[in-house]
Amino acid sequence: MKHLYLSPHLDDVPLSCAGLIASQLAAGEAVRVVTVFTGDGTGPLSCLAQRFHAVWERGEQPYVARREEDRLTCALMGIDVHHEGLLEAIYRRDASGDVLYPDRTAMFRSLDEAQDRIVDTIAIIVLNQARDFGAEVIYAPIGLGRHVDHQAVIAAAQRIAAREALELRLYEEWPYAAGRFPKERPGNLAETMAFFRWDAVPSVTPIDIGHRLAVARCYASQIEELFGSDEAMVNEVRAYTYGVGGRFPSERVWTVRA
Repeated sequence: MKHLYLSPHLDDVPLSCAGLIASQLAAGEAVRVVTVFTGDGTGPLSCLAQRFHAVWERGEQPYVARREEDRLTCALMGIDVHHEGLLEAIYRRDASGDVLYPDRTAMFRSLDEAQDRIVDTIAIIVLNQARDFGAEVIYAPIGLGRHVDHQAVIAAAQRIAAREALELRLYEEWPYAAGRFPKERPGNLAETMAFFRWDAVPSVTPIDIGHRLAVARCYASQIEELFGSDEAMVNEVRAYTYGVGGRFPSERVWTVRA
């Protein structure tokens, strides 16, 4: 089985699916991760982008450090990763040069595909990667929090899965899945399923929680922003994975019904 994971940002898939991927690799299955938004912002930064840069504390080109974090993480996980170089929402502008997402609230509204035409570009990437890899299953975010970048990847994944007759599975983005992030619209599974009209069946995989924590710690630039501290991160990982699995820490994905 060949599994193609779509990661909007440089931490989404590893933070959400480290345990599941480890199980797939142990079973002799092939995994490729395609990370979509990995490009460096160019030109004048919006106020929102400036605020994110300040939080990340990685200089004027924070994605240089973040890409290296991701490469090291994926090497630890033993997986093949492809960085596609598109600009994430904080950097994108419309055809007139106006900032598309001037504040955090705008990043968590419904995606306007007529205004932000990024979905077509992502769909081409997904199609090329799926064919090159010989993918049998595509994994996309389930949409917790409704970040516009996640919405764009979801739309592209749906399009290509339908076109190529591939199975589409959805992973619960973490830390959105913890239910407290983002503050604009904390992740809520029932609300997300209704918003995207997902008709999907869940499956749960027991995981090595130590491995998942080791993977999360690779993203040093994100720990403080997302969790506040390493201790808080550990507590949230434990609460979420045991909440999914009960007696055993687990991760959950959803298979979309054809």
